[in-house]
Amino acid sequence: MRETILQSIALDACKNYQDKILTSMPESLIVTTISGKSKTVNLAALELFGYGEAELIAQPILTLVADDKIAHKTCNSKFFRTDANTKVSLKNRRFGN
Repeated sequence: MRETILQSIALDACKNYQDKILTSMPESLIVTTISGKSKTVNLAALELFGYGEAELIAQPILTLVADDKIAHKTCNSKFFRTDANTKVSLKNRRFGN
């Protein structure tokens, strides 16, 4: 029982440390699921792309891609797949594309 409590405390400490890194890093970071939907975004990414966190979470990463050629290559990549029903918006509010 005591070991479980210690492991839980250690896990919480690791999560807090990771959260501090993500929130304080100046570079944009977007973590996605294997299907390419955003799972975690940091403040720098929100500021760069001009979206709120709720607007990006669970959205296709291609929402942020403004170049159709890049989007096409990414969708056809062996590292990224979207389902046939996914509608991708290629707009970036901040840059007006």
